[in-house]
Amino acid sequence: MTINNLQILERLVRLGMNEREAKVYLTLLYKKSATAAELHIPSGIPRTKVYEILKSLIQKGFCRERKSGNGRTYEVVEPKSALAQPIRMLESRLEDAGQLIEELESLAALSGDVMEPIEYVEIFYGKETIHRHYIRLIRGAQKEILGFGRPPYTFDTREGAAEQIQESINFLTRNGTSRWVYEFNYPEQDWIIPGLLKGQEIGARFRVTDSLPMKMVIFDQREVLIIQKSAMNVPDEMTNALIKNGAIAGAFSLLFEFFWNQATELDEWIKLHHYAPG
Repeated sequence: MTINNLQILERLVRLGMNEREAKVYLTLLYKKSATAAELHIPSGIPRTKVYEILKSLIQKGFCRERKSGNGRTYEVVEPKSALAQPIRMLESRLEDAGQLIEELESLAALSGDVMEPIEYVEIFYGKETIHRHYIRLIRGAQKEILGFGRPPYTFDTREGAAEQIQESINFLTRNGTSRWVYEFNYPEQDWIIPGLLKGQEIGARFRVTDSLPMKMVIFDQREVLIIQKSAMNVPDEMTNALIKNGAIAGAFSLLFEFFWNQATELDEWIKLHHYAPG
């Protein structure tokens, strides 16, 4: 793949595709029309995954399927038409972001000159350390947890995920409320879905969106956990900031509500993607 193509690939990912979708779409863009078998070698994507990716691209409006006898051919949709919907979504987000700024400024004006002091800001590093702090915060929560979930996850093993899910279940059984907006690569990270469904069964609510601005969790409107990739150039490492301040937690709660209102309910998302537990 040339440098220009790599740049286009990155821009498609920023627009909302995952990397595999972008590779298959670019390959199809050059071929105009192709079967799944003709796409998997030049795109570098396993043939078994190409079918799932094509289905996702069809749903997003980037290609269409043609059936001929027992065979299926996929045709690329003209880029101008394919990108019309993502562009409209971005324009809508920009408009909503402008309204959010006005609402936050109004909220700040109501608070007057007296600002609540930040009790502390704690910084720590590494997935394991973040995982342990996260478990401790869930155990200390009493009423409400709001969160943005997106890759890379603070603990990307089934064991670590299971521990986080169990603590979330314990919180819900204490009559806590939990709402999450998730962004994840499907089908590569479909192992997340059973845990969400299990949490949903006992009262948690989940929605899914194409893109989130950050990873964060808000505990009882008083503490905000912000997680991001490490700035220390260590692959797969994470940096965490824990802020204990009610006013800041309130501002991040407004950001959460903005994305929550635009996201898709988990059950509806599952139907759209024809997900079936393995």
